[in-house]
Amino acid sequence: MRISIVIPYYKGKEFINCAVMSVLNQPYKNLEVIIINDGSPDDDKECVRLANSDSRVVYLKKENDGIGATRNLGISVATGEYIVFLDQDDIWCNGFLDHDLVSRISRGGDIFSFTYYVTNSDFTRAKNIAGVSAVKEIEGGYNAVSSIWKHHSSFIFRRQFLVEQKIEYALVRHEDEIFLKKALYKADKITFIDKPIFCYRNNPLSETHRKLDPIKLYVPIFNAWLELLKWYLDIDSEDKEIERLIKNMICIYAMEAIKAFYQYGYKDDYVLDVVQQHFPNKILTDFENILYNDARKEDYRSFYNDHKNFLKSQKKTIMVNNIGRFVIKIPGVRKLYYRKKYPCVMPKNLIS
Repeated sequence: MRISIVIPYYKGKEFINCAVMSVLNQPYKNLEVIIINDGSPDDDKECVRLANSDSRVVYLKKENDGIGATRNLGISVATGEYIVFLDQDDIWCNGFLDHDLVSRISRGGDIFSFTYYVTNSDFTRAKNIAGVSAVKEIEGGYNAVSSIWKHHSSFIFRRQFLVEQKIEYALVRHEDEIFLKKALYKADKITFIDKPIFCYRNNPLSETHRKLDPIKLYVPIFNAWLELLKWYLDIDSEDKEIERLIKNMICIYAMEAIKAFYQYGYKDDYVLDVVQQHFPNKILTDFENILYNDARKEDYRSFYNDHKNFLKSQKKTIMVNNIGRFVIKIPGVRKLYYRKKYPCVMPKNLIS
């Protein structure tokens, strides 16, 4: 049984060797590593070297159109029965993919879910191991979608399942969340295995941390989540639980966007105009019946009903953030901060 691992590449020449070798050095060898260059402007000598040094490595280049489209291309060209997605700055844990695990996967199932480490930038300290469900197997549907919130790289997917169900990554930021929401809903069986698959490197240079104009960032996100809502309702228009769950996420992103606008420096009149023109206001104004979390409801109450105090709180947040960015530059403070953020020493036997 072959397993395909898709690794999008963009400005990652200092990371790509570590990511690829962490996969190639696994005990199980019937692998296909697909590196896809998403129009990266830096040199690709390391990608070419990796492809030339091991026949299991496939290297493709395309024009830049985003990480979602890059992963979708990976799905279409992969030849493995199962497929995994790994980011260029993350690594697989040593010994993760052994013959016993592959034997278990080969017995069937649409999705396999694993634990993983969240680490600092050099993999020396870890925040935690993401918890595994006490239930070993569940069916797809609302319960899976509402209870599983793990990183998309901690799953192994049956590739034909993704193809048959036409499950693809959205072409916006946070594309992995929408992909998972579809996959978890459609899966016949999801199997939880208490074994760490990879180390998520908290890399300040990654796409997740790249700052964008919040209007350009969030308006496409709203559209993508509204499309996901339509996708669910086309399947079952009476599923009110899934409808509320997706609307809840839209409200969360909308308030995140509103706060980002003020932190980005936009004036209040402009923010209010953008909200009126581009936000899904029919959903947002029903926040009392949609949001699960009372603290998030309070944000909306303040925004709509006590706007002056909302603005004061945003100014305070901006001031605190500015102070924080200054203080964290102090070496002693930075060291204490990272020890608190990543309280555990990373086990040496799990990383090369």
